[in-house]
Amino acid sequence: MAVVRVAVLLCDTPAPPVVEKYGAYDRIFKEMLDAASKTIEQRTPQLEVSYFDVVSEVLPKSAGDFDAYIMTGSKYSAYEDLEWIRKLKAFVKDVIVNTNAKVVGICFGHQIIAEALGGKVEKNVRGWEVATTPMQLNEDGERFWKLGKSEAYIQQMHQDIVTKIPYGFRVLASSSICEYQSMILDGRVITLQGHPEFVPGVVKTIVGIRNKLGIFSDEFAADATTRADHTVDHPVLATRLVEFILS
Repeated sequence: MAVVRVAVLLCDTPAPPVVEKYGAYDRIFKEMLDAASKTIEQRTPQLEVSYFDVVSEVLPKSAGDFDAYIMTGSKYSAYEDLEWIRKLKAFVKDVIVNTNAKVVGICFGHQIIAEALGGKVEKNVRGWEVATTPMQLNEDGERFWKLGKSEAYIQQMHQDIVTKIPYGFRVLASSSICEYQSMILDGRVITLQGHPEFVPGVVKTIVGIRNKLGIFSDEFAADATTRADHTVDHPVLATRLVEFILS
């Protein structure tokens, strides 16, 4: 059976309590991709997934080595002047400009794509967006995400936001404090600011850690912990990402 070669670019390692219970991002993304793939017609090509620790500056040898790339979330900011982030942006731009590979950006990955192609990422003056959150789909977003409704619920964990999208991208979704929740380019690049790979326990663990560090107030953390258990549209969102990669 035909295979589609996918490179997952690991942009961080979760905090130890998350890794201990849920695994690092390779396991978390594998579980999402495996679950989504099971919902798709089995005669389609299968995903052959490889993982690269880009924080350690481990990237594929060539932009053309894979049929698709997925970038994960991260505690880092896409605008930080770090060598591995500079190299990642250059690599992502090379993939998008010089190959036909599909590219998927999740949270930090969404922001890296924006920065790599001339967009802009900044800290959101309106604060953090955390746990299950509704995002409003425009007409393009409804057509792409195929939820049969104009609102999608997804886990969030970010303060940085894209404030300027790159040329040629179309916006698919927004939220009350984040204008660019999802964007698409020519059927080749798709992004989400939220985390379709996160289960509630991952979100609640991160919230607890940041509460203890004083990043989140007790009131904010309690509200986020409650909302983390609210129903999300992750199965459909993840399936659409895999269908996008396979299309």
